[in-house]
Amino acid sequence: MPVLSTDLKLYGSLQMPLNDDDLNGGAIDVSNEITGELGEVFNDAYSDEPGGSTYYQYRKVFFKNTSVTSNLYNAVIWVHADPRSHLTIALESVKDGNNQSANRLTAPAETNFEEAATEETALKVPDGGLKAGEAIGVWLKLAIPAGESPLNNVLLQLSCKGLSTE
Repeated sequence: MPVLSTDLKLYGSLQMPLNDDDLNGGAIDVSNEITGELGEVFNDAYSDEPGGSTYYQYRKVFFKNTSVTSNLYNAVIWVHADPRSHLTIALESVKDGNNQSANRLTAPAETNFEEAATEETALKVPDGGLKAGEAIGVWLKLAIPAGESPLNNVLLQLSCKGLSTE
């Protein structure tokens, strides 16, 4: 049976702090399914005064293949909808990882954020894809230029695509 689009779900991580001090990221939280609005992932985002600095916030989410029998091969992930082009992404190097950052304002170690704004520039999932039940951590970097009002109801969509066999 092939991997269906409904088998690919987006979840939050165990640590998604509401402050700037607590650990950020960690393992997958399957009780926290992300449905698509930016405010679900980036809460309390703001910008500096005009002429100030760009505000950065980091979050970790997971794409999980919830199929119990089918694998997704040649999997790629990209930012499908980001109306203001404020998001870049980085994939963890191992599946089901539990990497963290010191807090939501600190970039995770050893990550290289890329725009990946189209399927053609999508990031390749390590080891070729997601086996049944596997998840890959996706770090998100939000950049809000100084003086810009953030919108927490903007639709944020990440896409995951690959091949599966019947």
